[in-house]
Amino acid sequence: AIPLLTQAPLADLAPLLKTTPEALVASLEQRGYDVASTGQTLDAVAAGSDTPARELLFALMPAAR
Repeated sequence: AIPLLTQAPLADLAPLLKTTPEALVASLEQRGYDVASTGQTLDAVAAGSDTPARELLFALMPAAR
């Protein structure tokens, strides 16, 4: 399931992570990633860095309670 999530647009991924697309973009940008739009995928965002997309996904997941 993980590869499919990293291939989803951020706008589609945000509700699954209990956030908004804009907050997701802000969170990625705060971590130093360049995000062009909420239509980008985590794969596309990660492509410009040395970080695997799945690591981005795990970092963005809400903390377990």
